[in-house]
Amino acid sequence: MYGLSPRAREIARHFLLGRSTSEIAGHPGVSGSTVQDHLKRVFDKVGVCSRRELVTEPFFRHYMLQLAHPPL
Repeated sequence: MYGLSPRAREIARHFLLGRSTSEIAGHPGVSGSTVQDHLKRVFDKVGVCSRRELVTEPFFRHYMLQLAHPPL
């Protein structure tokens, strides 16, 4: 989804689970700057400018219409 690399999806998943940059960077082979770089690419591909928008955009894009117009 969104054309993210496997590593960027992994970083985004950790972020969306509420982990901080330093917690994500605690994984082997991942530095704080690596986390920031991946999040910047995620922002660009998802079309958001902030961490807050990254949390809300997928919800509104994929689920809000379903909530507004539930199946009968």
